[in-house]
Amino acid sequence: MKAEFVDSIRRLLPVDDAAALLDALAEGEPTVSVRVNTARGATVPDGVTRVPWCPEGYYIDGERPQFTFDPLWHSGMYYVQDASSMFISHVIRQVVDRPVNYLDLCAAPGGKATAALQALPAGSQVVANEVVPQRALALSDNVTRWGAPGATVTREQPRAFGRMANTFDVIATDVPCSGEGMMRKDDQAVDQWSPVLVKQCADTQRQILRDVWPALKPGGLLIYSTCTFNREENELMLDYIAGELGAESVAVPIDPAWNIAPGIDTDRPCYRFMPHRTRGEGLFMAVLRKAPSFRRGMVEARSKAPSFRKGVGEVTTRRPDPALAYSLTADRNAWPPADVDYPTAIAYLRGEALILPPDVPRGIVLVTYRGAPLGFANNIGSRANNLYPKPWRITGSHAPAAAPRVID
Repeated sequence: MKAEFVDSIRRLLPVDDAAALLDALAEGEPTVSVRVNTARGATVPDGVTRVPWCPEGYYIDGERPQFTFDPLWHSGMYYVQDASSMFISHVIRQVVDRPVNYLDLCAAPGGKATAALQALPAGSQVVANEVVPQRALALSDNVTRWGAPGATVTREQPRAFGRMANTFDVIATDVPCSGEGMMRKDDQAVDQWSPVLVKQCADTQRQILRDVWPALKPGGLLIYSTCTFNREENELMLDYIAGELGAESVAVPIDPAWNIAPGIDTDRPCYRFMPHRTRGEGLFMAVLRKAPSFRRGMVEARSKAPSFRKGVGEVTTRRPDPALAYSLTADRNAWPPADVDYPTAIAYLRGEALILPPDVPRGIVLVTYRGAPLGFANNIGSRANNLYPKPWRITGSHAPAAAPRVID
């Protein structure tokens, strides 16, 4: 780690805390955790260590599984997510008690968006947005596999949402940051860090917040988060939101046993996940409520608002939309199931033609593994033509003999 970064941590924290954090970043091993999709019937296995602030999450001990070769991961039965980031589930359950319009502004790759889909009250509408094209594709894939209704993926700049005055009850902004909390799992975060980067990120964060702020309803909630430690991008950004945009901080009840650190040099309720205190990577999160009548920085909706496309898919007689295979609201009786074993599931995920059992009907069938959906195939009798989308196909050639046992 760069000397300037080490010095910044020593200025930020008391001596013992600074030493423990720096040691955790330099020598500690990144944690591995997953969050199960309970809407698909997935459950947390017995005997595992649960993530304290997320009932659907648990830690995976030992060697990191090869998730690429687990058909259940591809089917949306679980999502691989850092345990600290799962705190969004707890926050939502504490501050949202009715169906809402929810915007995840910087949503890729989809961890916090799928957590929101899981935690929000039924009937909520979630817009998951990502401006970078390749990241937006990954976001769309992950939201599609999660299968929850009420999800829309967009690729818009924050200012486009700002033109939609007073539209969203909740906006989550997991803003681009200097990434100090990711240093033990991302060498690039170590290499790219500098005081200049911290300032650039803080400037970008303020611009994002200014641009999207009009879209939040008066009295609505902003969930602000970063994966960094410095005060410029964290506590001081809360001061900016409160003072310049007009908001009050909202406290979130937590269990002291979780060992989440409070804010630094602030009375505002905020929540710091530090790798030497909690099992997970670095995270900062806070909730603010937009003042009912604060007008500074507001703009009127003069320009065209972004258009939303819902990706649930539509049924065709010849080739169903791939999203329908995962949709939790699709009619499962619309296509005969073809449940396959592990080697056949891997062959399907590679895009290969399949030989299905003779009792499987001809025509479009839903290929499943252990009852979980993988996608569609066209069974013509002698073989089944693979309809799994080419961009989703795996390319690894050394699959294990058996599937990783991540969930039962």
